[in-house]
Amino acid sequence: MGPKQEAALYHFSGKAPLKVLLGPASSGKSTLLREFRARAEDAVVLLVSGPQRTAAGVLSGLLSAAELGPWNLSEVEQRNLFTVFVQQRSLQGKRVVICIDNVSGFAEPAWSEIERLRLLEFAGKPIVELAVVGTEADAARSPLMELLHASATSAIEAVHFLSAPTDHDIAGYIDWRLAQFGIPNTFSDDACRLINCLTQGRFSFVNIVCQVVLMEQQRDPADVIDAGMVQKAAAALAALKENVSLSDTVKLKPLKEEGPFATPKPGRLVVSCNGKLVRTMELNGRILIGRNRDNDLFLPSRYLSRHHAAILPMSEGHYYIVDLNSANGVLVNGKLVDRSLLYNGDVVSLGQFRLKVELNEVPAEEPAPPDHISVEETEIMPLPAYEAPAVRIIKS
Repeated sequence: MGPKQEAALYHFSGKAPLKVLLGPASSGKSTLLREFRARAEDAVVLLVSGPQRTAAGVLSGLLSAAELGPWNLSEVEQRNLFTVFVQQRSLQGKRVVICIDNVSGFAEPAWSEIERLRLLEFAGKPIVELAVVGTEADAARSPLMELLHASATSAIEAVHFLSAPTDHDIAGYIDWRLAQFGIPNTFSDDACRLINCLTQGRFSFVNIVCQVVLMEQQRDPADVIDAGMVQKAAAALAALKENVSLSDTVKLKPLKEEGPFATPKPGRLVVSCNGKLVRTMELNGRILIGRNRDNDLFLPSRYLSRHHAAILPMSEGHYYIVDLNSANGVLVNGKLVDRSLLYNGDVVSLGQFRLKVELNEVPAEEPAPPDHISVEETEIMPLPAYEAPAVRIIKS
């Protein structure tokens, strides 16, 4: 946490009924909300993330954050339960702060529910505070624009601006992120400056560029990662995007058809959600999975990390699934794993999604697992019980 982040956390900790943090996309605002939740001692912090379309979705998310669900309740029952929860916390001297992440993803019915909850009173006093993060563009459109204009809190008191990361900020972030995995930081100052320029300070893209650079370093060892190595990795990514700018979106795909990432055997993923078929996807290369739209397999869920997991094709046609340090983890056949070799018929659980693995050919030898990779933070989901992927009928 640098001075900018500490200032933003100080803003969140204030007693004003409305607190808004504006900053560039992917500048760490969501991480700050979670850090605020971890640090708050005199408040109950409930985080709900977009996209949200309905009032019931908002209420369900808040009750889950308060560890009161999910239950099979009607919308009215959910609202009543949440109101009682807030009143009880008020009696205990606790502030209740509803934190809104990705405010632009809230449709009008969902936002109307947020506004209704924000106006809750107990003993004649407001009992709910609201903290919102978004970009400056979000502040000029619904629903945040109406919220700022309608609030009794002045814009100066309500809004805190998080400036774009500097080269020094990016260098500190890379150092911190590598330390999480016990990896020494060999990125030069020039390399950090170029990464900041290429990614426009968007931390999720910094993660991906650094990951590709580290993979290149394994193939071509060097004591120091310089700007030339970063440029090489960026060029490989840009070439894969077919004229789509790296600052727009990036996807992680194999850089070379050599080394451990050999040509994979054919197969596919059958993706379902809550028992309903969502889509099928061919297994024909590296697949990045998460809730961000820049993933190869986009799964919209607040229980998934932005980049949640990756499926990696290995030698001899094997596939490994690797958890990208997600909050809710990866389950293979009901077992929580950091990484796992995938076999025909395996069922991978990511949040409420199920990915059934269908391989046309079964490899004979097992390769070594891939090196551990990347990052992201997410709302915590209760560990689900294992669900058998099928029922077998046995004839006597």
